[in-house]
Amino acid sequence: MELAKLVSDAVAKEITAFRDALAGACGDRLLCLTLYGSAARGIFRAPESDLNLLVVVDRPDYALLRAVGEALSKSFTTVRATPYLLADAELPRAVDAFPTRFLEMKRGYMVLAGRDVLAGAQIDKAELALRARQELLNILMRFRHQIVGGDSPERLEAALRAQLPGFVKTLRTLVYLRTGEHIDDRDRLVEAGASLFGFSRDAFAQLMAWRRQAVAFQGAEWRQAAQAFLDGLSLVAEKCDV
Repeated sequence: MELAKLVSDAVAKEITAFRDALAGACGDRLLCLTLYGSAARGIFRAPESDLNLLVVVDRPDYALLRAVGEALSKSFTTVRATPYLLADAELPRAVDAFPTRFLEMKRGYMVLAGRDVLAGAQIDKAELALRARQELLNILMRFRHQIVGGDSPERLEAALRAQLPGFVKTLRTLVYLRTGEHIDDRDRLVEAGASLFGFSRDAFAQLMAWRRQAVAFQGAEWRQAAQAFLDGLSLVAEKCDV
């Protein structure tokens, strides 16, 4: 599919500018530039979404890292671009160490330059399950710590904003492991997660609506939202091994 059919003209222009700047700066040391995530699946929504890029080079020494940084700073002005940068020799170890990230990549991607390094990447489901559980517990621990630090509306909003996106990604992985289905639509994902793990579908539907700015929480509603999120996290953590 053409890039212009996946993202807006403005975003496509910035991606193309980055590709050209990177190729010019790195030359034949650039082995792969791949777009993945929401932009590659045609569901990118600025400013909510990050633009995810995989950059593979022969050897990421200091000079090359600075060249990548300069290409980023000059190319992207309207969206957040987050490159995942690897040396070619690191790829097999990275797939084993970060299976959830590479599952996200393989769900939908577009090679912008170089070779397709993801086609042959094999993700072990046992490693994927272990990593998903680790990520879920990290989110749960961080959210608990943030509540211990205070429960003003401002703090709870910041805590939810920080932890909810990671939970959505981890829930998607856990649902995939249970059902074999990749679910992009967040409302469907909430329904599937509520059915599998027993958290409140209505409460998490409200959280998803808040995330896309369709609803706003006021006053005590922030505590209710935080309580629902905490309860849901705890339930998923309890049941994800079952």
